[in-house]
Amino acid sequence: MAAHLPGLLRAAGASATAAAAAAALVGPAQVAARIIEFGLLRAFHPLSPARIASVLHPIGAASLILFSAPGIVAFALLHGAGNGMITIAKGTLPLALFGPRGYGCAAGYFPCPPGSCNRRHRSYLACCSTGWG
Repeated sequence: MAAHLPGLLRAAGASATAAAAAAALVGPAQVAARIIEFGLLRAFHPLSPARIASVLHPIGAASLILFSAPGIVAFALLHGAGNGMITIAKGTLPLALFGPRGYGCAAGYFPCPPGSCNRRHRSYLACCSTGWG
């Protein structure tokens, strides 16, 4: 996604400068979300931050669809925050759900479905962005 993000933002109507600036916000948003999760969401069950993380990207995508170029900053921030939080959830959620005895097995199986989707969607995204501009 990171390699295609500036092109995606340009396709949404942003200028090259605005697209690059918005794409540069993804990394700081990831770090900020992890700090917030460590500080504020630490008291909650790991399922709660995982749910929040899984909702942030669709909300960002909706802002990009609804507002086009003016929505690129919101998209970049929400996408980055969701991505930052979900990486923490991938490690904490199996431990909370299956305990220390089943952690290794669960942690190994959890990435399988999303991993196969990630490998496929990169090809589709590249084909679509090449075919559509």
